Amino acid sequence: MSRSSLITTQQHPRPLLHLVSTAAASRLTAPEARSVKLFSQDAAAALGLDPDKSQLELWLEKTGQQTTALENDPQDDSTSTFWRSVLEPIIAWRYSRSTGRKVRRYSREVSHASPDLPWMAARIEREVLDDKDVQLLVCRAVGASEVHRWQEGVPVAMRLQVMHLLVVTGKHAADVAVLLGGQQWQIHRIDRDESSIAQLIEGERQFWHYMDTDRPPPADGSFSAGKALARLYPQDSGARRDFRQQAGLLAIYLELKVLRQALQAKQARAAELQQRLQQALGDATYGDFPHGSIRWQWAQDRTVLDVERLLQDQPELLDRYTKHLPGERQFFIS
Repeated sequence: MSRSSLITTQQHPRPLLHLVSTAAASRLTAPEARSVKLFSQDAAAALGLDPDKSQLELWLEKTGQQTTALENDPQDDSTSTFWRSVLEPIIAWRYSRSTGRKVRRYSREVSHASPDLPWMAARIEREVLDDKDVQLLVCRAVGASEVHRWQEGVPVAMRLQVMHLLVVTGKHAADVAVLLGGQQWQIHRIDRDESSIAQLIEGERQFWHYMDTDRPPPADGSFSAGKALARLYPQDSGARRDFRQQAGLLAIYLELKVLRQALQAKQARAAELQQRLQQALGDATYGDFPHGSIRWQWAQDRTVLDVERLLQDQPELLDRYTKHLPGERQFFIS
């Protein structure tokens, strides 16, 4: 079957959907306890383009080996997820007021009807009514720490999320209404793009192959992938594996070893260069160059608790205020 036949186009009089009831949805994580799907918010991670979540972490979630992170608890008012749920209805109201368009809260889960795309599903939040130019509305409240991602328009991760929505629903355009840092208001139109959709489907298909084969995707060097590896392999067994005949792993090992040696050499060189500049400054605070400046100044004095002396004077405090910190696996190379 050709790729074009897998894509819902504007010519369909009605979108290819399966409505799914979410009334009894639970947080069960076992794969056999629920139908595993890729939703629009998973699209960027599935393609390895989500700055906050790696393919490996997404794979752990979808295979039931990792539950939703605590920072995503929608009931906890100290999380960004909570405040998004509070602010997004206000953003939808502001969008309707500023554009004159009617918006309806939809809150339905739909799946793509094509048997060739069994993984594709979406949770539709809002529809734009009676408008030939745009049919869906996505509302987002973006925290101050993420505003920089929107400086050049809609981030890739959000664009992929919307394109996934358009594939599943068969719609041809969506508006993204976003409140940046609690004060900057923007509306972005994202139109259906068949070339981007083809790439999205192929990327998700490759990720779904990892699901079908129960094989984790490769780590990508991100903080997210590091957390996922620690969750996937929390303990070592003491066993030894022979990789001497595995050319691919041997190449990775040699490259890492060379890189670490080069980093050590560069760090040593950087320390030497810094000291040379400090020596040139002497007792001066600032030094100017054609392309910048240097500064070597006294840090403010601090007052800290002398824990060692405190425990010498009152050793019983150690038993009363001991805190257990779980260990973790350490990586070494030789």
